[in-house]
Amino acid sequence: PSLSASDVDGDDLTWIVSSQAINGTVDLNGTGQSPDVITYVPNTDFIGTDSFVVAVSDGNFSDEITINVSVLEVNYPPILSADFALSVTMSEDGSPSSWTIPNISASDPDVQDTLTWSASIAPLHGTATVSGNGSTPSQLVYEPDSNYYGSDSFTISVSDGNVTDEVAVNVKIIAVNDDPVIIQGDSLPVILSEDSFPIPWVEPTLTVGDFDLEDFLTWSLATPPVNGVASVAGTGASPATFTYSPNANWSGSDSFVVGVSDGTTSDSITVNLTVTPINDAPVFAQGTSVSVSMSEEGTPVSWIAPELSATDEEGDVLSWSMSVQPSHGLAAVQG
Repeated sequence: PSLSASDVDGDDLTWIVSSQAINGTVDLNGTGQSPDVITYVPNTDFIGTDSFVVAVSDGNFSDEITINVSVLEVNYPPILSADFALSVTMSEDGSPSSWTIPNISASDPDVQDTLTWSASIAPLHGTATVSGNGSTPSQLVYEPDSNYYGSDSFTISVSDGNVTDEVAVNVKIIAVNDDPVIIQGDSLPVILSEDSFPIPWVEPTLTVGDFDLEDFLTWSLATPPVNGVASVAGTGASPATFTYSPNANWSGSDSFVVGVSDGTTSDSITVNLTVTPINDAPVFAQGTSVSVSMSEEGTPVSWIAPELSATDEEGDVLSWSMSVQPSHGLAAVQG
């Protein structure tokens, strides 16, 4: 405090501490109207009210003043055990090496304070959860974004309600090989007609939806069909060639397996085929024409019926008839 004194006689004045403080130390000296030095230092950890008495004297008489001091509580910040950023190494998607909780704790000189933990700065490429009360967090979890690898970081904060301390957590996420995944699932149905008519083979869409962008994907025919011919080839997210032709005149169920590989791991899908039957036309064994020679009016060489036969793929009952009459005679066919 600012202290000053005067003397009507103009005497030299001397300043002293006439009564020391109980809970601290006072340093005061000087001459003249004001003391040169006046300081008070409370005892360690003391909080409350203290006082001391200052006297000023002219050598014969003196005057005194009591200095009342209020020592207020000071809030000390919590102190983290880590002076530098923490480091954690883990695998992409947390496998095979998962997130490992770093060793972190905090203390507070103000023993009555309650410490609260939180994530004050969120990561850019994942999710961090920090919570709890006390000297250590009850929850400290980090999960990287799906398929992300590289570097990420977040900040842990501990607070006593007034002041905080913080430390960064640097996360190194190691890349792992992701299996290629065909998004159409494990199987795919396709319907077409026998001999691919009237319903032809229509190439279904196949796409790999989860893979490392730097991978080189190769498509192939993993298992061929039993009753037809399939062709699968190409690179990239979808096959460039994807065809199937059933065997001639065959109908029923067939299947084949398509595979895709990134060179390390693979995925496959079964294409289940339903080949619907169609009615095949009967076929003359003699081809498309036969020749017969005879005499005018049937003599001396009469008409001799040629041998005709036909087959049907489905074994249907065949009926014979005249489809086109001759231009210069009469013909009859039955059976």
